[in-house]
Order: sequence, then C-alpha cells, then structure tokens
Amino acid sequence: VLGEHNVIAAYFEQNQAEALDLSKTVIDTLFEAVPDWTQTQVRSLLGSFCFSNDAVFKEVGKLSGGEKARLALALMLLMPCNLLVLDEPTNHLDIPAKQMLEDALMEYEGAALVVSHDRYFVSRVANKIVELRDGELVLYRGDYAYYREKKADFPSEAAEAEYRRRMELSFPIHPELFDRLYKDWSTLDRFQRTRGVLRLMATVISVLWQRGDQNLLIMPGTI
Repeated sequence: VLGEHNVIAAYFEQNQAEALDLSKTVIDTLFEAVPDWTQTQVRSLLGSFCFSNDAVFKEVGKLSGGEKARLALALMLLMPCNLLVLDEPTNHLDIPAKQMLEDALMEYEGAALVVSHDRYFVSRVANKIVELRDGELVLYRGDYAYYREKKADFPSEAAEAEYRRRMELSFPIHPELFDRLYKDWSTLDRFQRTRGVLRLMATVISVLWQRGDQNLLIMPGTI
C-alpha cells in the first residue's frame, strides 16, 4: 500500500516474463498463484489470454516470447491492485493479445500508468498523455488525438532551429536578449503567435532603437 490513499500498485516490467518458472506448465503457474481457484476458473482466465485446450499444459520454457508475456500479464492481473504500472506491455504480443489487453485496460476500474512506444495502443487506452520533454513532465489532459493536435501547435526541433536562425538573421540582437525573447515566443500556440507578432516585433525594434544598434534590420513585408 502506497501513501495515505491506499494505493495498491502492480508493476509489469519489460522483462517480466523472465521471472517465470520455465519448468512449470502454464496451468500450474496460475494454480500456484491462486491455489483456491477451481480448474474452470483458471482455464477461463487463461482462455481470455489466448491459452486454450492443450496450450494450458505446455511448459513455460517452450512458450514463445509473446506467450510468456501474456502469461506474465495474467499473473499480474491476479494481484489485487488499483494502480497498474505497465512498461512496454505490448512488446512481443501478437495482434489478438494486444486487443485483449486493450479491452481489459478499457474495462479496468483503477488507474493505469503505461509507458509505450505503440502509438495505436496508446490511442486506444489512454485518456491523458504525459510527455517527457527536456527533462520535464508535460501533461496533456486528453487522449492521444488531443495530444497530437496540441503538438501540432508547436514546431519540431528542426523547424524551431530554422525559425530561430531566421529570427536571428532578421533581428541581430545581443544573444542573452534574444534567448529571453525567443523563449517567450516559442511557448505560444499558433493563434497567440499570430496575435502577438506585431507586439513582439515592436518590442525588438524598440530595444534596438534605444540601444542605438546600427544593425537594426527591418525586412520588407514584415511590418
């Protein structure tokens, strides 16, 4: 239990399947975790993870990487928890297993923190996106489509670099002053940039004029 809010977490790491006992069968692995369950209950759970018929009697050591990942997920879901922490859970999973996991997460009543590079999977299960950008966590209060829409309001690193280069050529200011102005400018979305462009240019020109900078350059069509 974590903290005062009774958070019970279950963690699925990328190499979770490596912790399985390779000498046991699939069904025995589950029975060891829930010894009081009936065979019908165990086989029903295994069936939801694509283990059916004789597949439940296969030795874990003879399973594929995807099958081991599915078995590890089944074991994790046996734990009573209200917070799932999943690190690349779709690694090694085939399409049916991914769909099963997507459906299970969408029906899950607790919270899930998922780290994934599978964009389709994220678009199916996430209702908030947290991006790691420049060593900071940036929260987007919406699904993956909302995240992409908001990201479209900001240029890529290459576009930012090119935009910065052009700004520097257009307005040759002292580097420290330019960094401060550019930082403010780069945090604006498209609408704010359009609305604020004249204000920003007026600020730059005013600063240069007050300093008597002879390098002041106003490009045709910019004002």
